[in-house]
Amino acid sequence: MANIDFNVDDYEASKPGGPLPAGKYLAVIADTTEKISRNGDRYVELTLEVVNGEHQGHKLWDNLNLWNQGDVARNIARSTLKSICDAVGVKASDTQQLCNKPMVITVAVEDNTYNGQTRKVNRVKGYTKAERPQQPAQQQPPQTYTQQSPW
Repeated sequence: MANIDFNVDDYEASKPGGPLPAGKYLAVIADTTEKISRNGDRYVELTLEVVNGEHQGHKLWDNLNLWNQGDVARNIARSTLKSICDAVGVKASDTQQLCNKPMVITVAVEDNTYNGQTRKVNRVKGYTKAERPQQPAQQQPPQTYTQQSPW
């Protein structure tokens, strides 16, 4: 038996795990990490985080094989990076420059088989610019005049 020495009401209940439903989400790149693949190629792992709505805080990952030895994989990754740069409005020279800038990600749900087990996973299928909400025109407060007596 374990003694619970804190008030559980001080915490928010955890949300069920699993993939997001397919759709479009406002998200940011929360972090980028350069890694080495099993084949020895460098790639960038993006950690994305949904920033609003019911799924706020949900994290997803995408890999950019920017230095892959194969032309097709490398070109897809570089085109994806161009889409991200356009979506966040940055011509980046470092992936950290892409972080914490809102954009819309298009997410799909796909089957992924690993070690003989198949499960549903998310795949980021696109990155687009987030439309800024229109700010209502600020109304000027009505001017009031006070007339003072000349005496």
